[in-house]
Amino acid sequence: MRWTIWQKLDRWARLSTPFVLGLMLAIVAVLPWPLPGAPPVTPALPLAAVYYWTLQRDDVLPPPAVFFLGLTQDLLGGAPVGLNALVLLLASALVQLRRGPLARQPFVVTWWGYAVLAALAEVALWAFGSLYFLVPLAPQPFLVQYLLGVCLYPPLSLLFAGVQRVVVGRA
Repeated sequence: MRWTIWQKLDRWARLSTPFVLGLMLAIVAVLPWPLPGAPPVTPALPLAAVYYWTLQRDDVLPPPAVFFLGLTQDLLGGAPVGLNALVLLLASALVQLRRGPLARQPFVVTWWGYAVLAALAEVALWAFGSLYFLVPLAPQPFLVQYLLGVCLYPPLSLLFAGVQRVVVGRA
């Protein structure tokens, strides 16, 4: 079967939706979230997108797209250039290692997997940031970002699952 140009454009648009959604989350993530009694934080929303899509459909968010999401977050948020890009690439690689068994688990198990990955990502951001600035950064914002990210993962995963079901489809 020969594909028409419209079929190819439709397929491209459907498969690029997770990346566009990740970009939108990167933009939302760099806005400071003033929480009562907590320092201003920027939750790692693109990490949730990278985790979900790498776990469910690793073909729609390849490493160059993951790198670009992290780079966008760095440039918009004022982080050292490449810091979030590196952490997102490492997170994607870790998920790839455990993708097979983890993708077939119930949501609670995948949420726990995200919590572990988010903890590793926040520790890496804290450590690399401290090395970059040559001074230990305060851990409180990273802890609040971690907790916020873990709490936001369930509604985000519902959004991603709906996008996968309606727009992207199965592999």
